[in-house]
Amino acid sequence: MSNNSHEDITKTLERLSSTFATRDIMVGESQLVWADSQSRASQLLLEYPSFDVIPVKQAGEFLHYLQRGSAIQSPILVENLISDSTPILELPGLFLLQDFYFVLSGKRIAGYIHFSDLNSQLVKIPYFVLLEAVESRIVEKIDSRIKETDLDIVLPERSKAIKKRMGYLTEEKADRGYINFMYFGEMLKFACYYQVLNLHDKDLKWVTDIRNRVDHADRPLIETKRDAIKLAKTRELCVNILDQLAN
Repeated sequence: MSNNSHEDITKTLERLSSTFATRDIMVGESQLVWADSQSRASQLLLEYPSFDVIPVKQAGEFLHYLQRGSAIQSPILVENLISDSTPILELPGLFLLQDFYFVLSGKRIAGYIHFSDLNSQLVKIPYFVLLEAVESRIVEKIDSRIKETDLDIVLPERSKAIKKRMGYLTEEKADRGYINFMYFGEMLKFACYYQVLNLHDKDLKWVTDIRNRVDHADRPLIETKRDAIKLAKTRELCVNILDQLAN
């Protein structure tokens, strides 16, 4: 991989990290439902059945929390804390360790974030940028290599439709290639077929699924905790793919 390509990837990730942060999607202190005692926290968990955690504030500071299913409140420890500047792209990986965090701004707790908060539409933006970078590099690498006979091998179920659309545009003298009629996952398959990429089938399916969720406003990014795992894996895969395509 060239130094320039590595620098491009690094700069892209740095821009995404500084632009989209936890502070943008967390539940801020003014919106938090909190209690001043363990008994009140127990009552609030009954009143709010969709909440898993109620923070407990004492002497003006959040010091404990009561989690659904627990009879005793727990102290807020260092491992329960993240900074409000934590990049959104890093959050899915953190949620592999636990389902929620309290968010520090400076030296005080200023909010709370749960893995379900990854459903904020704002979360889709850095993933969209990252996935677009991947698609752009794939097109650069394989566009000129795709032959009509390869379509039958790699995309047997879609080959006929792609050829038909390509034939129509050829008659209209439109200068476009087969790749312009492919979905993101199909491009990945061709990149693997030409040995430009090395991806396991499971990884290909996961990153394609996240791309589809990012592209459609009506689809949530997170439906189960497993989807947070997919998000974390997708970030890792995108960086890995960009590294492979830079060679």
